[in-house]
Formats: sequence, C-alpha cells, structure tokens
Amino acid sequence: MKFEVWRLDDADGRIGASRRWRPACSFMPDSARALLGLIEERAGGIVHLDSNAGEGHTFEAIVRALAARFERTRWQVQADDAYAHDQRLVGDEARLAPLSLRLPSLRAR
Repeated sequence: MKFEVWRLDDADGRIGASRRWRPACSFMPDSARALLGLIEERAGGIVHLDSNAGEGHTFEAIVRALAARFERTRWQVQADDAYAHDQRLVGDEARLAPLSLRLPSLRAR
C-alpha cells in the first residue's frame, strides 16, 4: 500500500517551513486506530491525539522528514521563522506512537 502525502508544494516546489512552529500532528491510520480504541474503551472526557506531543519536532523538521520518507525530491524547503506557536496536545502521548516511528529521519535530530 502506498501512502500519499498531501500536496504541499506550489508550482515551483518551494515550501516555507517555520522553525518556530511545533505542530500537533499524526498520520491518519494512527489516529483512526486510536479513535477506534477510545470507542472500544468507552472512554469519556477530553483526549488529545498528537504524535508530536512528546518529541516536539518543528514544522521545518517534519516537512524535511516527509520529503525524505516519501521521496519528494522536488520539494525545496525554505526554513523561516514566520509562524511561532507550540500547538502540541499533551496529556495522552501513550495513545499514539511518536512521529519519529513513521518518519525515521526525525530520530537523527
């Protein structure tokens, strides 16, 4: 099964990626499994699902790791500091595997 990344690049392949943004994110199959688990557990209350919560990778690092993982050689990642926000959702880190398991090049950072 081939997993496709949404199209981040514009016509010329440049992608602006902030070094100061730590996004909450996860891969859809991981989120779906976690949601199914919550339904089966009959869990109540607020649950945060975020594969980046514990590791805290920047958007720049994630975009570079996505490019490596999915062989997006055309992507020209241009690091910037345009957006600063720590968006991570802490508190339920054990429900999702860390982002670096899906994007191994993040482990080298």
